[in-house]
Amino acid sequence: MKNTLETIAVFGWALNPPTLGHTQILSQVLSETTVDKIILSPDWKRNDKDYGIEDKHKIKIAYLYAENLQNQWFNVEMDNHFLEWKNNGPTTTIAVDQYFREKYWNDIWHIFWSDVAPWMKNWEWNADQYIEKKLQKIFLWRPGYPLNADKHWIENYEYIDNKFIENISSTMVRDMIKNQRKEVAEIIWSNQILDYIQDNNLYT
Repeated sequence: MKNTLETIAVFGWALNPPTLGHTQILSQVLSETTVDKIILSPDWKRNDKDYGIEDKHKIKIAYLYAENLQNQWFNVEMDNHFLEWKNNGPTTTIAVDQYFREKYWNDIWHIFWSDVAPWMKNWEWNADQYIEKKLQKIFLWRPGYPLNADKHWIENYEYIDNKFIENISSTMVRDMIKNQRKEVAEIIWSNQILDYIQDNNLYT
């Protein structure tokens, strides 16, 4: 049944693995924008990135993350059919937007770092300037990439000043796991995810 009430945002980040920083971002989007629900849409099967683990592990970690967030009263979900569709190969931002707008009958917001803004007009299948003009965007501030420099050509967006979100990246977490640093338990999102990573000897 299609939902015409909730305002939905798609979080199409790699989550490789999810960290405390990801969770702080989701919390800020839910508390500081009109978004009611976030759909996790982890990215994989990209020609320009090597995620270092098999898709089956990446998918399992994403589901563990969603389950843990729901247990913490975050209004998030995973879309099984969407994951199957997306896992068939690379998908464009416009294709993802169309999928969710057709499913929910309403406009969908997409969450980005501010550093991608200057490149949006060059993305695939964007001849009518849909991405920069019509796509509903939530930009998170990234150091060194103020969005105000692009205001003259980007439309239809909200901007979050997330300067107080901890500077934690998945790359940092993977490096800590590889080097067997115990502090990783403090910045990865849950012990359940960390146990799964260690049990399957991932990122080593």
